[in-house]
Amino acid sequence: MSTALRNRFTHINFEYNLDDWLKWAQDEGINPYIIAFLTWRGGELLFNFKPESTDKAFATPRSWMFASRILQRFDPIHYSGIHWMGLSVPALRRSFVGFLKLQEQIIEHR
Repeated sequence: MSTALRNRFTHINFEYNLDDWLKWAQDEGINPYIIAFLTWRGGELLFNFKPESTDKAFATPRSWMFASRILQRFDPIHYSGIHWMGLSVPALRRSFVGFLKLQEQIIEHR
């Protein structure tokens, strides 16, 4: 970004906090499987932007909110449609789908 363009924006640096986001997520009705997954992973996947990465997408609190909206239309434990949801990072998507598979196995064995 050129300095002339940068000068036209207000730049705000902030730090995210998993506990704050989880409280917000519960209050806003974010899908409980997403909340459980991010709690289990310790929050490193809530926001995983890496400036040096060439990936076109990365996880953000906003992308998790979008994923939750999509999961409202599906039974998340039956994850067949999850490949196109807001989790556009393949490794992250695989990890979340694996988590859902474990949840499915737990439910089936009750």
